[in-house]
Amino acid sequence: MKAIARGSREKYQCSPRLVILMFHHITKTVSTNDDRDLTVSTENFRKCCELFKEHFRIVTFKEAKKILDEQRARIINRDEKEKKPLMVFSFDDGYTDFYENAVPIMREFGIKSNQNIVVRFADENREGYMNWEQIRELHKSGLVELGCHTYDKHYFKNGKAVIETLRKDEILEDLIRAKESFERELDYVPEVVAWPYGVAPINISVKELNGLGLVYALNTESGINYSPVDFASLKRFAVLDYEGPEKTLDIIRGYDDLGFLLKKY
Repeated sequence: MKAIARGSREKYQCSPRLVILMFHHITKTVSTNDDRDLTVSTENFRKCCELFKEHFRIVTFKEAKKILDEQRARIINRDEKEKKPLMVFSFDDGYTDFYENAVPIMREFGIKSNQNIVVRFADENREGYMNWEQIRELHKSGLVELGCHTYDKHYFKNGKAVIETLRKDEILEDLIRAKESFERELDYVPEVVAWPYGVAPINISVKELNGLGLVYALNTESGINYSPVDFASLKRFAVLDYEGPEKTLDIIRGYDDLGFLLKKY
C-alpha cells in the first residue's frame, strides 16, 4: 500500500497545474494601516523570490499555457525542471514601486512576472503609478508580461465594485479603450485581464474576451489551477507580508495535499 501511495504521489507531483501569486505594492517598509494587506516589504519579497524559485518553475501566463498544453498532449519529456509545478508572479494596479523595488529584485533571480495596469492611470501620468515610458521599458525587457486591470473601472460605487453594476456594452467599451491605449503606446495587445477586486462580470463570455485578444482572466479566489486549466477564471494566492513567504508556501501545500486527495491528476 505504501508503494502505491508513493507512486500516486509521484504521479501527482508531475501532474500539470498552475499556482499564481498575487502582489500589489512592494515597499521598503510596511505600515499597519488598511493597505497592509496589499503591501509586501522588499525584504520579504526577496525571500519570496528565493523560496518560490526553489520549489516552482516561475513563468509568464503565455509560457504556462504552452507548457501545460504540451504536458496534456504528452509531447514533451518531463525532466527534473518540468516536475516542478508552474508558478506565475502576478501584480495588480501598476504602482511605481513595482518598477522601482520589485523589478530589480526579480532581475537578480531571473524571474519573469505579470503586471496588470489600470490603463487610465498610465494615460494620465497619475502620481504613484507607472507612466508609459516606464511601462515601455519593462515591455521591451521581455521580463514583464503586461495585462490590463480595465481602463477605468477600478473603484467602488454605492458599496459595490463598479464592474458588478455595468452593462455588457459598458464593460466591453472599457476593455476596448484599454486595448487601444496599449496599441497606441506599445504596439501591443494584452492577453491578460485582472478583474478589479476579483469580481468577474457574469455578462461577458469567454468568446467576447477572446475577440479582444484576452486569453487569461484573473480573479482573487485562492486555489490551485488544475489541468485542464480554466484560463478564463484563474485563481490566485494573495501574499501577505505579516504572514511571510513560508506561511504562503504552507498554505499552497495545504491546497496541494487536498488536490492529491481529490486525485487532481
